[in-house]
Amino acid sequence: MLKSFARLFNAGDKKHEPAVKTNIEVLGSQGSRTSKDASAAFLHASTSPPNYYLYMYGLKSINMDRGGFGHARNGTNFGCIFDGVTSGGKINAYAAQAFTDFFLNWLAENHAMFCYGADHSVIDVAKKAFEEATRAANNPGLENTECQAEGGSATGGIVAFDRIADDLAVLHGASIGDAAVISVSMRDGLARQLNPVFRKHDRDTGGQLTMCFGVDGPVWCFSHEVHADEFIVLATDGLTDNIVHDELDRIVPLIMRCSIFDTIVPFECEEIFKSPPERPGYLYMVKISKDALEPLSAVTCDNASRRLFHYVEWVTRFDFNMEEQFYMLSIRMREAKTDADRKALEAQIAHMTAQRKTTKKVVKTDDAMIIVMRPFHTAVPPR
Repeated sequence: MLKSFARLFNAGDKKHEPAVKTNIEVLGSQGSRTSKDASAAFLHASTSPPNYYLYMYGLKSINMDRGGFGHARNGTNFGCIFDGVTSGGKINAYAAQAFTDFFLNWLAENHAMFCYGADHSVIDVAKKAFEEATRAANNPGLENTECQAEGGSATGGIVAFDRIADDLAVLHGASIGDAAVISVSMRDGLARQLNPVFRKHDRDTGGQLTMCFGVDGPVWCFSHEVHADEFIVLATDGLTDNIVHDELDRIVPLIMRCSIFDTIVPFECEEIFKSPPERPGYLYMVKISKDALEPLSAVTCDNASRRLFHYVEWVTRFDFNMEEQFYMLSIRMREAKTDADRKALEAQIAHMTAQRKTTKKVVKTDDAMIIVMRPFHTAVPPR
């Protein structure tokens, strides 16, 4: 058996390098960030219409998905994502950020124990950490009442790597709810979702952490061998709910390779882009890709994260426009001062409601946190 290097590097011995992550002081989307060596990147954005958050929570901008990544001193990366559940508004964004802050620090300090765990199985270590993350002491509202997270809930996932050879690692992960961990192989060009997700229906999270209240649902632990050149994608359901799941293995790599999605697909583009089928299948994606496909070896983590999100913007943009208009009318209705205004707006809202009901709701506007990383970073030379 190849020797594990994880136990040779106890990240708790020395101060670890700061993680790259979303910021609790910013409620809205925070764009893209890439590590200095380009071995990891994230894209934090949303396809939820601004008027939705204005109508529901009185906020112009909010993104309830959070996450980040860091570098372990054994030359591997680690990362986490958390998705604040829809109802509740900013309390869930603060909870998701608190879980992110906790786990990025925990993974840095307990990397060896999580990946090797001499006296504990990975599942025991992970479950204990998930429970610890929800303790009241981790509530940012204790120090700043504006960031109150008590009762806030989020789904999420964490990953770290155990280097077992110069070009091989074992990915160790844990997840709760509908967060996804996906590997994309250079060898066969296919994607594989590494963690299980079980939901009773579309609005079921499949499990979540709740600040100050504990763990609600199963914590799934998983381990897989990965090569140094593989991509590991951590994504909230803002991405995965908009991909045909049965074809995820081929669609995700195709999007990552497709340079068309380097920018937002413009409305004035050719006809095939103007009315995409909701959640287009693999053959449709092949058709639109044409000559725009790069080899996976030419794709960077930053390319991949941007392309995956721009794909989501493309397939949800008609729903986005309809929902933006619906919530604008709802805001005007709430602020209407005369019966005549209210009656006119009621008619417009009834018409929009009928349109929304007849629209085949297959795609979903939502916040998104997409992290793409390689198993290894370049701060530590290969052994």
